[in-house]
Amino acid sequence: IVNLIFSLDFCFIQAPAATGVLFAFYEALGPYIAKVEMIKTTTIIQLGSVFHFVLALSRFTAIARPSQHATICRKLSRICFALWLITFALSVPLLLPGSTDYLITTNVFRVPGIEFTFLGNYFLIYSIGSSSVGAFMEVITIACYVGMTAKFREFKNLMKAGSNGLQRMNTGVIRTTVAAMCSSMGSWIIVFFFLVGLLYPVLSGNVLIRPMEFSAVFGLLNTINNILTPWVLVIMFPNVRKRLFGVACAVPHLAGSSG
Repeated sequence: IVNLIFSLDFCFIQAPAATGVLFAFYEALGPYIAKVEMIKTTTIIQLGSVFHFVLALSRFTAIARPSQHATICRKLSRICFALWLITFALSVPLLLPGSTDYLITTNVFRVPGIEFTFLGNYFLIYSIGSSSVGAFMEVITIACYVGMTAKFREFKNLMKAGSNGLQRMNTGVIRTTVAAMCSSMGSWIIVFFFLVGLLYPVLSGNVLIRPMEFSAVFGLLNTINNILTPWVLVIMFPNVRKRLFGVACAVPHLAGSSG
């Protein structure tokens, strides 16, 4: 859902406004569209990073604590619902007057475009705050994958010693874990790009990339990040392919599964 919200916003708000398409329309609705845009670029992106962590933590418990995993997963839907409520609550201040606005700029095509921005302290609280929280969550997410890698041999030996049902479960856990990790890779690239772009001028005193190009690359990376999840689901899970295309395409099974 987070990927869908971001993609719809990018296709119908951010990209057309920035490139100057329907300029008069986006300028007339700029004060209102700015609120939607800035919510997307802060609280929604931050929620995506939190969900990556929740997903990685779920994979970690499946490998490091398989006997307790089912109990933990029963609470997962409640946790996700609570995260959505918190995100909505954090977005409310951005709906108030004096929080967001729009600017008319010259884009990379050398034509007028519209960029959306924060006003006053909202930039410090939301833009920097959300970026920092998102980066922190992605670092913890990577730590979860490092931890489950350390536990993987123990998990695999446990499953090999079990019944055929446990061995099939081993394949499912591995497939889901690989899918979760692939879905998170887009965010890791974004965090790396953001940190390099932020720290390089501070450490070297030189500008690595101009703001206009930074915005364009950042938007491209976010687009790649949001198309990763559906493609990973299609590639990794036969049931998803069957529901989408009506047939279960054959792919090599992981961990030596016989199917």
